[in-house]
Amino acid sequence: MPRGEIVIGGPNVTVGYYKNEEKTKEVYKVDERGMRWFCTGDIGRFHSDGCLEVIDRKKDIVKLQHGEYVSLGKEAKKARLEKFEIPAKIKLVSTPWTSESGLVTAALKLKRDVIRKAFS
Repeated sequence: MPRGEIVIGGPNVTVGYYKNEEKTKEVYKVDERGMRWFCTGDIGRFHSDGCLEVIDRKKDIVKLQHGEYVSLGKEAKKARLEKFEIPAKIKLVSTPWTSESGLVTAALKLKRDVIRKAFS
């Protein structure tokens, strides 16, 4: 079933957020024909009967290399983590965290101040 971000377009789409140009530029797009599109931030999928189902929010998921969307928050919800325990942002890095890189101790304990400075 096709899935992706729900985008609404047409002549009846609003011109943007009231007195918020930054947010308007973020979620409203105009194509080459001049059609306005509103990117809702919702992820949906179409069923075989043509119905559209909202299945997630864009901010809660990551788009994989092949275009598939995965919710990182579902692994946290299944583990029954509190909302404050669920990471708000994730950054993937190719450099391993070793004692040689200085990000962890020889016992592999995190050097939080070093990590904070390295990735701020």
